[in-house]
Amino acid sequence: MAAGGGRAASPPGAAASSQNLGWWIAGAMMVVLIVILMLPILRPDQVQAPAGAGGAPAAAAAGGALDIANMSPREAADRLFNRVMTAVSQGNIDEAQQFLPMAIQSYDMARPLDQDGLFHLSLLHQQLPDFPAALRVAQEALAENPDHLLNLSAAGQAAIGTGDTAAAVEFFQHFLDVYEVESQKPLPEYQAHGNMLPEMKAEAERNVGG
Repeated sequence: MAAGGGRAASPPGAAASSQNLGWWIAGAMMVVLIVILMLPILRPDQVQAPAGAGGAPAAAAAGGALDIANMSPREAADRLFNRVMTAVSQGNIDEAQQFLPMAIQSYDMARPLDQDGLFHLSLLHQQLPDFPAALRVAQEALAENPDHLLNLSAAGQAAIGTGDTAAAVEFFQHFLDVYEVESQKPLPEYQAHGNMLPEMKAEAERNVGG
């Protein structure tokens, strides 16, 4: 024991061992992701992302082999997002709830995230449902781009979930104010989620009008 009754010094390799344990856990998480992503996700007649889910395009056609070695953490997160949203669109709530925590953790592991990634993460939190977390993520995205349509809509939806209708109206009103100009921008996420934008606009109009 150290002089004066203090705590004994940590063994020389303790800090390194703790750090190695953290890396081991992260590595184990990625192994689990790889195993899951190797499982069939969509039937042959469901190779497209579900309407309204806004998922990223399927990484490979059903029945095809996934190139796991070349899959980035973000690609793995998007794949899990697709799986969750496909389950939601099919009414398979048990499967959605099973993979939701892993999908959320995958996006957190893939940080820093772009606007599209933050939009996906906000939607996943809404599915838990954890509306305060969904709102925080959407606001994180809006801090970088206050006019981003996808995250304005996500923020409005999350605000409704928290019961803050006044904040929801502000998000939806801003969405409508910038829609005409913003929706014409050739952003990849606007193109990927293009089918959702008219639905989001209609939702914003309903909430502002109400």
